[in-house]
Formats: sequence, structure tokens, C-alpha cells
Amino acid sequence: MRLADAQVHSGYDVPLDPLDVPRDAFLVARDVWRACRRGRVDPRTCGFGSVEGLRGLWFVRGNVLRDLAALNGVELLPWDGWGPWLRKSALLSEDELAAADAVAAARCEDDWPRLFTDPRPAVPAGITSYAPCPGPRRVTLPVR
Repeated sequence: MRLADAQVHSGYDVPLDPLDVPRDAFLVARDVWRACRRGRVDPRTCGFGSVEGLRGLWFVRGNVLRDLAALNGVELLPWDGWGPWLRKSALLSEDELAAADAVAAARCEDDWPRLFTDPRPAVPAGITSYAPCPGPRRVTLPVR
């Protein structure tokens, strides 16, 4: 199995092959979320450094939720989203923080379907795609 970072391209100065990232250099969203929540990582350093407003805890939360979706068979694109976490730079509510904390704490495959039944992290039938081209648009997902 190879780990890849599709967001890294030749314009970035990284000392690794983005199509074969070493395990110790590949950060998964739940680990970054927990590190941010424990104060070991500044959430303002998480996101797209070159794009103003695309950094912060809300950005990490989006990746945590997309990872949970993928583990439950709903594969989304990095720029797809839904719900309150789309409020760039907004403070997350205690409920939103707690839901992401629960997802990030899950360590067992048995937890993923249970967490996905919680409406807070679950993917709704309609999402917003913020793809660079053609721009933001509503997308209706197939019935699961």
C-alpha cells in the first residue's frame, strides 16, 4: 500500500515523493484533530497555506468528516462539504467539537458505522462542491 498526497505538486518544496509518502510523514485527519484539540498543533497552520481563509480547526474537522464518510463507502473530493463546518474561520459549537472528537477517537472498524448514523458527521443527500472549476455548486449524492 502506498500513501499519497494529491495536493502536493511541483510548486511545493517538500523533501519527499508525494506519490509515495513515508508512513511517519503522512498525517491523517483524526491525528491532526486530536493534536489541535490538545494544543500540540496550532490549527491556523492546518489547511492550504497559500489560500487565505482555508486554514483552521474548521478545515481539519472537514477532513475528519470526509475520512469517516470514506470509511463508510461515501468517497468525496477534498473540496466537497456540508453543514456548519463550511463557515470559514467561524468558531465551532461545543456540539460540533464533540462530534468530531468522537470520530477522531474511533480506533475500531466497528465504531465507524455507528458514528456514521449520528446526523452530525453523516453526509446528507445534498452537498456543496467547491471545485476550482466550475466553482461552487450543489450536488445530490446517489442513494446509499
